[in-house]
Amino acid sequence: MTPRLALAAVLVLGTFASSARADSSVSVALDQNGQALASQLGFTPDQLAAAIQDKIDSLYRISGIDGLLQAIGDTGSFSQRGLGVDYDPDDRDITFGVSVAGVHGNVAIGTSDSLLGGSIADYAVMAGVNLGRWGQPRWTVFANGGYETTTIHGVTGDLSTGGIHAQYRVVGSRGDANARWSGVFITSGIELAKWTMNAVEPIESHVIVTGPGGTKSIHMSSSGLLTVDSHVTTIPLEVTTAVRLGRHFELFGGAGLDIALGHTTAAMQLTSQLTVNNTNDPVGTAQIAASGAHDPRTITTFAIGGLGLHTRHVRVTVHTAVSSDELLFGLALRGAI
Repeated sequence: MTPRLALAAVLVLGTFASSARADSSVSVALDQNGQALASQLGFTPDQLAAAIQDKIDSLYRISGIDGLLQAIGDTGSFSQRGLGVDYDPDDRDITFGVSVAGVHGNVAIGTSDSLLGGSIADYAVMAGVNLGRWGQPRWTVFANGGYETTTIHGVTGDLSTGGIHAQYRVVGSRGDANARWSGVFITSGIELAKWTMNAVEPIESHVIVTGPGGTKSIHMSSSGLLTVDSHVTTIPLEVTTAVRLGRHFELFGGAGLDIALGHTTAAMQLTSQLTVNNTNDPVGTAQIAASGAHDPRTITTFAIGGLGLHTRHVRVTVHTAVSSDELLFGLALRGAI
């Protein structure tokens, strides 16, 4: 699993707050330095504690925990889009290769940078066989799989993905070698995505508090129990077409929908040490306790498109897929015999 993926789903957990569920809570206790800081900022100690709690809620999306857990499953499901399929196969092809994709989803946690904080990567190896060798050139079958593990910001995470797909050419190709329409394809199959994450080191983040007397950045170093477990099974259905120009340049595109089933669960018990960022002076502690569970979206519609270099034995493609909440860019290098 990628650093972005681990951090996003992790900080996820430093997120489950009192306003989200009855079994979730966030509390801030100020020490003497914290009480002095409250006076400096023009707050009472209770007001400063409440302001920090609100910032933790916003930064870690505590009040929106259900939406966050759903987004983890949605992004895991979408991360394989286009990685395991060739959208312009040749008759009798046997293909094999590797793919990588960057995915931006609604999973940014613990950072105000939603672009980088909400982005993950997925990797896959794939193989495909067109059944023209057995008298069925309209059919092509594919299989893909990937695994990644990493530790970042105190969280160890593993992402496992895999899928099998069948593709049928509904409308045959037209044209010649210099300009050819490849026809219309329907592709479906089944995909699995599993994420597991565990906190192994302190999670570092910060909040900014502004009062009548000024602004301070408060650093949070959080340690304790944090676990995430997400399992999603996806059935994609895609309708695509492709055009090949000048023998080797191809364009492809289409639309589809995903049917996703699964569950994401999380549990957390963290203690956060609060310090002033520029001086490292301690100002108190925060206690965050939470648990939650949510399913991914059942149906997601999307568009997909790309371009590539297509020779007899080597294919290089780039593609993008877009849904209402996710954006994916992919790169594939494949060989064919």
